Amino acid sequence: MRNYQKKKNNPYLLPHSLYMQMLYIVRDYERLKSIATGNPSKTVDEYKRRRNDIRAVVAIEKSIGKIPEFFREPVYNNIVSGDRYPPGADERTFRRYKQMFLYYVAKALGKI
Repeated sequence: MRNYQKKKNNPYLLPHSLYMQMLYIVRDYERLKSIATGNPSKTVDEYKRRRNDIRAVVAIEKSIGKIPEFFREPVYNNIVSGDRYPPGADERTFRRYKQMFLYYVAKALGKI
């Protein structure tokens, strides 16, 4: 149930395949960020790929900013490394913010 989405009364529900894509994009954030700050590409294909990587980095950073500050790091760490949520709020609250974060990433990337 690690990657479970609440099905009822969830305005942030994503199709399963899109939900998984967003999880893996967020998990790949550090690599994408290093590519985005690297040297400019020389070929058109490399330029297009790098442009998409930069878009993903910007989408993740913009989306995490929409979540209350207390929840940002625990939600990100749960997605990336499977860390448990810290005490301070109910686990359902953390899950709701995780779902919102992934929804905002998908929306920023133009997937929905």
